Amino acid sequence: MEKDLIKYAELIILKGINLQKNQCVLIQGSIDNYNFLKILAKKAYEHGAKYVKLNIKDIDILKSRLKFSQEESLVFIPNAEKSFLEEMVQDKWARINVDDTENFEDLKESSIGQKMSIYQKSLNLASKTLSQAIMSNEIAWCVVCAPGPKWASKVLNKKEGSQTLEEFFKIQKKILLLDREDPIKNWESHGEKLHKRCKTLNELNLEKVIFKNEKTNLEVYLLETSLWTGGSEKVKGTEIEFNANMPTEEVFTTPNYKKTKGIVYATRPVMVLETLISGIWLKFENGKVVDFGCDDEKQKEILKSHIETDIQAKYIGEVALVDSSSPIYQSNLIFYSTLYDENASCHIALGAAYPSCLSNEEDLKTDVDKLTYGCNVSLIHTDLMIGSDDLNVIGMDKNGKEHTIIKAGKFAI
Repeated sequence: MEKDLIKYAELIILKGINLQKNQCVLIQGSIDNYNFLKILAKKAYEHGAKYVKLNIKDIDILKSRLKFSQEESLVFIPNAEKSFLEEMVQDKWARINVDDTENFEDLKESSIGQKMSIYQKSLNLASKTLSQAIMSNEIAWCVVCAPGPKWASKVLNKKEGSQTLEEFFKIQKKILLLDREDPIKNWESHGEKLHKRCKTLNELNLEKVIFKNEKTNLEVYLLETSLWTGGSEKVKGTEIEFNANMPTEEVFTTPNYKKTKGIVYATRPVMVLETLISGIWLKFENGKVVDFGCDDEKQKEILKSHIETDIQAKYIGEVALVDSSSPIYQSNLIFYSTLYDENASCHIALGAAYPSCLSNEEDLKTDVDKLTYGCNVSLIHTDLMIGSDDLNVIGMDKNGKEHTIIKAGKFAI
């Protein structure tokens, strides 16, 4: 398994962030994935990194802070941390985020959950410069997940152990195209397929996208300059290509946050403030969430805190299309990971939009410019998976003509 992890790390360094000679790299992840973080760091240095910084999260230490700290202490972020993030953007570091998939529902206590909302908001404010740079592709970035015993056990519903982990990693390797002879070449071919799909969608010149199944009936309006994006992207102002998500199966764009209307039901659980929430539904009017719910009434307060992070958190910033040919969907597994589950299913995201998905991005220099135009700005970006076997997606172009994009869960274009 170690040999395959090294192969995986090399793929992330070469095709994820596309590390440049003498570039600095930030690698973020959980202490539970420390071995993989070390492998990534070693590979980065092997391929010419100037400096690699590890930022390690420990859920137990975070729980202690939330439990024992006063609320006013939770907003404290050292100035050195803020300065470092600004330096990262200025000096064009690359960032790898290894999502924490080893801790599920560890912050269930309501008092801690409320404090988590306060802490997360302060963290988001402190890292706003970096977040905006990422959303605008000013730096190369990549989000991945490392195989771990708890994650494997949760997904496969089997007892923790090396056998379960090996079985899970075999599935993960197939999804990541690591089971092929030349993963890098296969990633390039996969990216070309997604680029072609984007080209087809952009040529339709769509005004809105309509999602319908047994429960969902949602209309998402696009902007005049919305561009469908998928596969590899380029660091702004350069020819350096990177893959922001590994795996990736989506094509996505930035909608007009002011116009979304209808009701939508999530088809997969969503991680919100370190709590896994199932059965989320949202009702939109004039772009805004006006009603919402979930399966567990106790968790509704956590969801409420999250979508009240700021004024714009109740509006969407992304719409993405994925069909049932996705290998993640084909696995018939729920991964309890936003990265994996969003690439198994069509989804929308509450909160911040990707300015990089707008052809007039350069004209939108301030947050006010973006919001006035219809490009959402928020401290959160939370994906909500809405795809299903019975989902139909209709695109209506600016002449009022309808185009079937997805029929019964499968692409029709």
